Amino acid sequence: MNTAEIEYQWILEHKLPEMLDRMLSYLKVKYRYIDKKANTYVCVYVNGKTTDCVKGIVSIDGTQIVKAVRELTLKLPHHASSRATTPPKISLAQQTNNNNNNNSSSSSSIYYTLPQLVAFETSLYYALSVIESIQDRIRNSSDKKVATAAVVDIDWVYDCIVTTARVLREAVRSLNDVDEEVLFPMKEVDAKQFSQELPDDVIIEFFMASANMLAVSIYAISYQHGSQSNTAGGMIPIIPMQSQILSRFKNMKIETYKGKAIEILDEVYLEVAVPSFAGMDGHVQAAIEVRRIAGFLVMAIVMVLVTWLGGGMDGGARAPAEDKVDVSKADRQTVEAAQTAVLAWLDEAEQHGRHDDTPMSEHEAAALRLAHGVALDAAAQAARGSSARPPASLADFALLGERARAALVALRVARLPPHTQRAVAQRVRNAALVAQQQAVLHHAAAHTFPFLGPRFDSLAGLAAFFAAQPPRASTSTGIAFTCGNRQFYTTYHAILALRALACNLPVEVFYAGSADLAAQYVDAFNALPNVRAENLLNHFTKETVHWSGWSLKPFVILAASFRITLFMDSDVLFFKNPFPVVLNSSIFQNHGLLFFHDRRLYETHYHQGVDLFKSINRHPSKYAKSLGYLNEKGTHEMDSGFIAIDKGIPSNLFGLLAACKMNSQRERGVLYSKTYGDKESFWFGAELVRTSFEFNPFYGSVIGTVKHEFENSKKQVDGWTVVCGICLLQLDESGDPFWWNGGGVLQNRNPKSPDEFEFSNLTAMAFDLKGENEDGSLTQWLPGHCLNQSNKYVLDPLPDKYVTLLEEFRDIYRNQVKNVFVPPPPPPPPTPEQKVPARKNNVKNKP
Repeated sequence: MNTAEIEYQWILEHKLPEMLDRMLSYLKVKYRYIDKKANTYVCVYVNGKTTDCVKGIVSIDGTQIVKAVRELTLKLPHHASSRATTPPKISLAQQTNNNNNNNSSSSSSIYYTLPQLVAFETSLYYALSVIESIQDRIRNSSDKKVATAAVVDIDWVYDCIVTTARVLREAVRSLNDVDEEVLFPMKEVDAKQFSQELPDDVIIEFFMASANMLAVSIYAISYQHGSQSNTAGGMIPIIPMQSQILSRFKNMKIETYKGKAIEILDEVYLEVAVPSFAGMDGHVQAAIEVRRIAGFLVMAIVMVLVTWLGGGMDGGARAPAEDKVDVSKADRQTVEAAQTAVLAWLDEAEQHGRHDDTPMSEHEAAALRLAHGVALDAAAQAARGSSARPPASLADFALLGERARAALVALRVARLPPHTQRAVAQRVRNAALVAQQQAVLHHAAAHTFPFLGPRFDSLAGLAAFFAAQPPRASTSTGIAFTCGNRQFYTTYHAILALRALACNLPVEVFYAGSADLAAQYVDAFNALPNVRAENLLNHFTKETVHWSGWSLKPFVILAASFRITLFMDSDVLFFKNPFPVVLNSSIFQNHGLLFFHDRRLYETHYHQGVDLFKSINRHPSKYAKSLGYLNEKGTHEMDSGFIAIDKGIPSNLFGLLAACKMNSQRERGVLYSKTYGDKESFWFGAELVRTSFEFNPFYGSVIGTVKHEFENSKKQVDGWTVVCGICLLQLDESGDPFWWNGGGVLQNRNPKSPDEFEFSNLTAMAFDLKGENEDGSLTQWLPGHCLNQSNKYVLDPLPDKYVTLLEEFRDIYRNQVKNVFVPPPPPPPPTPEQKVPARKNNVKNKP
C-alpha cells in the first residue's frame, strides 16, 4: 500500500469515525431528555414573576406533558370563577401504569403532546440513524479486512452528512418557531387531555417558546349571542366585559372558535424555564462539525493523488525540506480539490481561529503545498509569456479559475496574523512561504489581472481598501451606473426615480472617456446631489481604453468606491427602495452576492455557452449542478441588469476579478461568441473561484400589455393569458415585483432628445416563478417577448399602487428630465468590437 492509500485509509478509518463520535456525543446527551423510552421526567414549575393568575407544577415525559404533579391553580379576573371562595384547580391527564393496573380507566386519556418536541425528536433520531449507518459501513469494511476505499462510497457519505446538517438546522428552527395552526384559535383544545374536562370557556395550551422555555397560555372566553358553556359541573355564568386582549392577539381580530363568535375576557401568558432542556439547541455545534467532516472528505479525495507531495503519516515518505512540488503530476481535479480545501480551512481559521502550535492538519498542509506549488508554477509561466499575446483560447479560460484561486489563497494567507503565518510556514515546512505568496500576488496582478492600476497597483491593496469599510452599512454602500451618450436620459431619470423612492445612497456614474460621454452630460450628473461622474479610463488605463459595450459592466463594479455596490443598468427602475431589500435579503446575508435569473429560454445558438462553462469548469459545485443551465433547461441563466455584491469578502472580489478577465479585450471574443454578452460571466467567475452564491428564486418575468390575438395561436395554451412587453420584470425573495428594465417607462430606451419621450403602455404583469410549468414543461415564452402564463400568475389590470408609481415615473420625464436637455454630440463611428449580434429568435421551449 503506497503513501496516498495509507493516508486515505487513515482518514476514513480513524479521523472520520472520531468526528462522527463527537457528533453523536452532542446529539445523544439531549436526545435522552425527549426520548420517551428513557423514562426521564422533567418537572417544570409554572409560576409567573409578575402575576399569580396561574401556579403549579407540570411533568414532561419525552414529547408529552403527562401529568400535573401539583394542579394548576387559576385566577382569571373576568371569569365567573374569580368570585368563588376557592380558585379552580386544573390537572392534566394522569399517566397510566399498565403493568400495575391493566384495567385502568385512564388508559383512554389523551396526553398533551408538544408538536415542536416531536419534530425535534424526529430530526435527532434521523441524524443519529444516519451517522450510525455511516459508522457501520466503515466498521464493516475494517472487520472484513477489505480496503475501506473500495467499500465506502464517498459521494454517499458526503450526501448523508449534508442532509444531516439540513435536518439539524430544521430541528433548531422547530424549537424556536411555533406554527400558529396548532394554537388557539386555529386549533381546538381537546378537553380530554385534562383529568377533568375543561369548561368550554377556558383554553389552556402549552408550546415551546424557545429551546429551553415552555410557554403556557390560558384564555377565558365569552361566546357571543348569550351562548354559555356546558361543563362537567354544570352551567358557569359568564361575566360580560370588554375583551382584555394581550400579547399574541393585540393586533388580531378573533371571529370564531368552534364555529361560534367569541370574545376574549382574559389572557395569561407565561414562559417558564425547563432546566434540563438548557442547551437543547447546542446541537448546532454538531452541524458545524458536519462542515468539518465534509472538509476531511474533500481532503480524502485529494490524498488519493498526493503521493508526490510526501505528506504521509508516520511511516510514510516525508515532505522535502523546502517546497519543491512537482505540479506537473497533478491533474486539474486534484489541483481544484486542493485549492478548495485550503480556502475552506482559511474560512474556518478566520471565523473561529486556530491554535498557534497546530494551525492546520497534515492533510490541509499537504493541500496547501500543492496549491502553493501550482501558484508558483503559474506565476513563472505567466512571467515567461509575451505581452503581445494572441486572442484567448478555451485553454486560457480553463486556467483562469486555477490561477484566480491560487491568487486568492495567496491573499488569504498573506492576511493571516503574523504568528499564524509562522505556524503555517512551519507546518508546510517552507520558511519562505509568506514571501513566496507575496510573489504570487505580484505576478497575478501583473499577468492574470493586468488591468489593475493606476488606482490599485496590487491585489492586496485592492482587497484591503474594500475590507476596511464597515460591512452592511449605508456609509459603505452605493450605486454604480455605466452610461454613454445614448444612455444619458434614462440614467438621469433612473437616479431621480431612486430619490423618489427615498433611496439616497451615493451614486457613481462611470463612462469611458469624453468620446463616450460628452462634457455637458458629465456636468449635468455632477450637478445632482450626492452624484459623481467618473471617467473609467482613470481607473484601469490598460483595459478600458479598449471598451466595448457590455464589457464595461464588471469593471464599473470593480471601480466603484463602495464596499457594497449596487450596480444597475441605465434603464432599470424599481418598485421599492433597493437598499433595504438587498440588506434584508437572506441570500445576500449568506453570500454577500445577489444574482437574478434571466428568462428561462432555450436558444440553440447559445448552447455554446453551456459547453464553454462545462469545458472551463469540469467539476461544478453542487449548487451549479442544480441550475437549469447545466440540465438542458435553458441557455440563459443570469440577468445582469441589477447586481448586488459585497467586495469586502475576498472570494467575492476575486470572482468579480475573474468576470473582468473574461470581459477583457483579449478574452471577451471567446465569451461573447458563445454567450449573450457579459451576463453569464458573473456567476461563471464565482464558480471558478469557488465562492458561494445563489440566485434569487424566481425567474425573469414580463411587464407590458395583454395580447388577446396572437399570430401563432398553436403555441398558446388554451385559457391562459399572453402578456407582451420588452421590459424584463424581476421579483424580490418574497415574490413581490422589485425591478424591471428594457426602457423603464419609455418605448425607446435611448432617446436623443425629450422630443422622443414616448411612454410604454404598461398595464399587466405575468410572473414566472419556477422557470417551468406545473407539468414540468418549460415556461411558454413566445416571439416578441411574450409570456404565455396561467391566469393565476397574471396581474391584469395592475393594482392602483403600481399604476400610480408608473405615472410618477412618467412625470419625472415630463417635468424634470426634459429641463436638462443639451444637444448631444455626433456619435463616433462604431468599431468592429462594438458590433454585437442581436439576440436570435430561434426560441425553443424544450419539453
